[in-house]
Amino acid sequence: MLCDPANWVTPIVVATLRRRADRREAITESLRRFSITDALFADDIGAAVDWQRWTDDERWALEQRVFHWRLPESNNAWWNRDLKLGEIACSLTHWQIWSYAQKQEISSVIILEDDAELLPEFEQRERILVDLCHTDPSWDLLYLGRERVEPDRGMSGAFALPGFSYCTHGYALSAKGLLKLLSTDLPEGIIPVDEFLPAMYMAHPRPDVAARFAAVIAAYGLVRDIVMQQDEAIWGSDTEASPFLST
Repeated sequence: MLCDPANWVTPIVVATLRRRADRREAITESLRRFSITDALFADDIGAAVDWQRWTDDERWALEQRVFHWRLPESNNAWWNRDLKLGEIACSLTHWQIWSYAQKQEISSVIILEDDAELLPEFEQRERILVDLCHTDPSWDLLYLGRERVEPDRGMSGAFALPGFSYCTHGYALSAKGLLKLLSTDLPEGIIPVDEFLPAMYMAHPRPDVAARFAAVIAAYGLVRDIVMQQDEAIWGSDTEASPFLST
């Protein structure tokens, strides 16, 4: 990968659902504030997966593909329950976006969710990616924003080696990172995407997840995020508002 700012044009793909025109309008307006008018949307490129469109047969088929998630003995509220349909659909949407991006043979891609809030520093996204490429030409993943569940494991200038982190409202992947993620069997052992990404760069705190997904990617976070997630009170949550797969 060439770390050449002159040749660096990073496409942006937004995870969207056709029925959430309100969110699409909001993120489109946010992107326009940064003069971005060529972002791609998951529902336009065939990457959006909407749990509300699944038939009973499709739900049954998904039950055979979902990782055995519930850990009744866990004190972690996210681990001692079944997965929700929205969580499954979200993971599959990100997978479809990765697949699309890989087919385009691009050097890197920025992926946003439709409830992302772009901070003023988002204007510097290209420079940040170039700087990361100079810092580590073999980078795979860069969180543009995240929830820090555990402390970062190290720091190099503007970049951090992330500890266990949640949220996928804004991140970038290199071509090599895309290949590594797509080389897994996530669609046959579906877990939430914000659990999957940290499992790919560090030993996941759950031994069963760590045994399924090996930590093979070079991941970084920003010391200062340039993307945040909108307050759930504003837009609601298409994942948390969905039913459990088992219901």
